[in-house]
Amino acid sequence: MLVERLDVQPTELGGNVYLIQPYDEGVFYATQKAQGVDLVSNVQLYADLYNYPARGREAAEHLREKAIRF
Repeated sequence: MLVERLDVQPTELGGNVYLIQPYDEGVFYATQKAQGVDLVSNVQLYADLYNYPARGREAAEHLREKAIRF
């Protein structure tokens, strides 16, 4: 199971890992792997975070500065 592979624990409030089922296969363009798990590209992650509430824009900007570098 993905939750076990990522070594995350469920919580009732304040979680910081969100698994989202995509509505479009295009999000898997230029995927990357981390700890044996397929992930979206950093650019896709930036776009998803940018529009996510609860500090999503802040996380997107951090990703942009540290990983994407534009």
